[in-house]
Amino acid sequence: MNSAEPGPLDAAAQALAALRDHGAANVDPVTLARLDATVRRGRQQDTAVQQWLAVRLADALAALQAQVAQHRTVTSSDKEAKPAAWHVLAPLRTPPAGELRSAQRLRPTLARVRVQRQIARAQARQPDNPGPLNSEHLLVRALQQMQTLAPAYLGPFITQVEALLWLDSARGAGAAPADPPRATARRKKTG
Repeated sequence: MNSAEPGPLDAAAQALAALRDHGAANVDPVTLARLDATVRRGRQQDTAVQQWLAVRLADALAALQAQVAQHRTVTSSDKEAKPAAWHVLAPLRTPPAGELRSAQRLRPTLARVRVQRQIARAQARQPDNPGPLNSEHLLVRALQQMQTLAPAYLGPFITQVEALLWLDSARGAGAAPADPPRATARRKKTG
């Protein structure tokens, strides 16, 4: 790709620069570094991958922008001020083709509701008297603690647990594991 022609990730790079200028490194430095690395690595990919990444980055950049705006509102004495460079993020807020803006706005809420339902379902399936090392009991306790300590990480964690459970069930649905080979006693040849 010619470096002179604009790529799909250029708008994301400009938005990251604007967020960095407005103090995103003080609000959420890990997310800023992750998004910066994604843009940097994404530029090495072909155009189709860059377009896919640009769509995914738009949500993450909008969330980071909201965090920075909230932080600026709380810490700023002038609550009415809007940063002048934030117009760079406007193109990133457009929904993908065929998706309504209302659906895009509802996606985080629906994800939260889905996570809450899954936690409630896991609590309902929990055995009455589980042992201290019961895996279902330990998982439910981990989900409850994560819900209070790190609710933003709960959704990705549940997705990972679901993937592991699916892999476990897929392994169990295949051929039953064979019995381990038994040692056979060798008879001495008497000759």
